[in-house]
Amino acid sequence: MYVRPPTPPSRKQRGPVKLEAQINKPARQTMGPALHSKKPALSYKPNPIQVYTRNGDKRIMDDSGLIRKYVYKPDYGKTPKCVLLKKYLLDEDEEDRLKREAAQKAQEEQEASLEGLKNKWKYKLYLEQEMDHVEEDIRNL
Repeated sequence: MYVRPPTPPSRKQRGPVKLEAQINKPARQTMGPALHSKKPALSYKPNPIQVYTRNGDKRIMDDSGLIRKYVYKPDYGKTPKCVLLKKYLLDEDEEDRLKREAAQKAQEEQEASLEGLKNKWKYKLYLEQEMDHVEEDIRNL
């Protein structure tokens, strides 16, 4: 034979709720500065994560390139020292090469002008000899 369990008392039948005994505390200990502590809620800063599919696949945003971290570095946008050094060395080499070429051209030009002067001198001597012959021919007449 089945015996039905007794039903719990309804709300109306229950007795009043007994409050716990309150301890007399100053209001400042429960409200105000005591509640707002300066201690961080988390002991570490969580990594920002991006969910990039509807299935919930995640990746850390630092690696994705969406967070600007290189822009705030002090040498951002400046030419690297190694590139500046290489450019400086190339410019120096070019300048030295131009000086050598200029010196070589100056030497070649000097030799060429000397050859020209020698040729003019020979021509002058030739003309003087011709003039002497002409003068001699005039005297003989």
